[in-house]
Amino acid sequence: MRASVSAVGEKLGIGLLSAGTNPVALWREQKLTEKERYGEINRDLGMIGLRNLVCGMHVHVAPPADVDRIWLMNRMLPRLPLLFALSTSSPFWEGRPTGLVSYRLAAYRELPRTGLPPAVSTQDEYDAYIGALVGANVIPDASYVWWAIRPSLNYPTLELRISDACTRVEDTAAIAALYQCLLVMLVEEEEDAPVNGPYNRAIAEENLWRVQRYGLAAPFIDCGTGSALPIRECISALVQKLESFAIRLQCVDELAHVNTLLDNGTSAECQLELLGKAIARGESLEAGMKEVVHWLMRETEGRPS
Repeated sequence: MRASVSAVGEKLGIGLLSAGTNPVALWREQKLTEKERYGEINRDLGMIGLRNLVCGMHVHVAPPADVDRIWLMNRMLPRLPLLFALSTSSPFWEGRPTGLVSYRLAAYRELPRTGLPPAVSTQDEYDAYIGALVGANVIPDASYVWWAIRPSLNYPTLELRISDACTRVEDTAAIAALYQCLLVMLVEEEEDAPVNGPYNRAIAEENLWRVQRYGLAAPFIDCGTGSALPIRECISALVQKLESFAIRLQCVDELAHVNTLLDNGTSAECQLELLGKAIARGESLEAGMKEVVHWLMRETEGRPS
């Protein structure tokens, strides 16, 4: 499908790439999509809305009907940095390196009601929160709450939103499989897992920042023990723990690709390596960025590099 869309775009002089940010796009040149919802958002957010030139990946998984999605969301919260680390694809902004592997998250957190969910404990508390915002005419409905993970308004799902848009289809499927298996494990085996309290949120925020800055090279602080391990080790151990769930859910190959991703690096790591090699050859930053864009287009389509 990507290759087919790209072929149509090529005839129109348009390239297709999947990443958290377009490495060379200029937000001042962004044209607002002509849709009532986006017009409302732009009027509410002002310049921040126009700067929202970022792309994320959302994964919807429906828990059993008798499971409180807020309860489940809170138990997933400490693991969000692990999922995020596998997706990083936005190290550049407006044609220059940012020093981060996910600048998308930095830009996106300028918006209200983003980042980690606030400390709500139950569906009733969440409904009261949404009711207060809607009642005050702050937002029209719950779809204007843009947390890193949230109960979906339109579907009976818990929606993962922390991830950058993945460049490779295989990476996308791997993160979706990991998230699905992890939710099943949390429902079935970890009823006493950490909740969304001040300590757990503070640790999760720190883990999130470290991943945003260093990606798979970051340490991961465990909320339960307070110890820190390389995040690659934590993800690899989690994959091994989830293998039995992958068999049940028929996503063994997709989950196994997480280890391939750990070995080969995320899109952000590959982009930075490519630019580094170009600069080392004596090429200009602009020429190096063009190489990155062309690499992204090839990888998005699934063409050999």
